[in-house]
Amino acid sequence: MEPEEFPSSGDRPALQTWLGFIEWHLQNWNKGEGTADVSSIATPISPVAAWRPVKNLDRPTEDVPPGWVSLGHDPELIAEHLQVQAALHARAINDATTEWSRTWLRPKIEGEADFYFSLRLSFARDLINGLLAGQPFPPHLTLNRPGWTDYPQCLKWLLIKLWDALGNHYLQLFANRERARMRFKIDPGIDRPPDDRR
Repeated sequence: MEPEEFPSSGDRPALQTWLGFIEWHLQNWNKGEGTADVSSIATPISPVAAWRPVKNLDRPTEDVPPGWVSLGHDPELIAEHLQVQAALHARAINDATTEWSRTWLRPKIEGEADFYFSLRLSFARDLINGLLAGQPFPPHLTLNRPGWTDYPQCLKWLLIKLWDALGNHYLQLFANRERARMRFKIDPGIDRPPDDRR
């Protein structure tokens, strides 16, 4: 028996609906509770993330300004720092996701947990973009997958089950991008040949 194609061509409209829903919530993340439902959101807008540079080792007591998230002290350990913090906040985020799936009002979480909650939504957005682009998906993760229109179960599948399976890998990729961005800020000539640096 052939395994079921995932996503199938019939999944595309539902995936685009989910993508619009996630993009809307990311765009409106800090504007209070999100009340829009999956089926009514249509315009994806990329969110602008606020980032705080890695703390300097010679100033370890430096405070993190409100609205920013520390990426740790060592640029080489950003992924590990993110993974540890994400694990520390996992229960609060799982509870918030479950509440969101029941009430359809996105709860606000305080402190750094709120950042890691929004990061899970960014993960779901990137995952859905990958599916729409035809990237392969691990077959074992499609077992017992809820239907795309079973919104409460699908929300939990995207933000809890898939995060548990792939979240650490996503945080590693995310950290690599941030580290490269920080390196570029420190050395703006990094993309030029050595003799062309100013």
